[in-house]
Amino acid sequence: MDTQNLKNLNFRLYKALLGVETREEVLGHQDELFNQLEGLISFFENATQVDRHKFNKRKQILEGSTVLTQDDEILQYFSLGYTLTQKDAIEIFGCYRLAAVVHRLKERGHDIENISDKRYAIYKLN
Repeated sequence: MDTQNLKNLNFRLYKALLGVETREEVLGHQDELFNQLEGLISFFENATQVDRHKFNKRKQILEGSTVLTQDDEILQYFSLGYTLTQKDAIEIFGCYRLAAVVHRLKERGHDIENISDKRYAIYKLN
């Protein structure tokens, strides 16, 4: 990312945090901005994996980055070594049909298994 793009991204982030429109307004709210940035740093120090994922998803959207499909996001999550239940899938990805996603991923050749012996599935990538 070049310097100009980074400056524009920072400005968009500051605008979103402060609810202002111009660079001058951003500069006029520096103390408030630094307090919010300290809050973000504290958040990341204490955040769960779910919180980090949600934040990174929002960041991707703000940056205009390529946003992955829900299937690919879940596959990426599995590839980090995490397991996933339906409840987690709803909270993290807004996915209400995890079994269907797992089925499609299996059709694409990924080895995903249910490691639960309970009434609900816990999926894991092998």
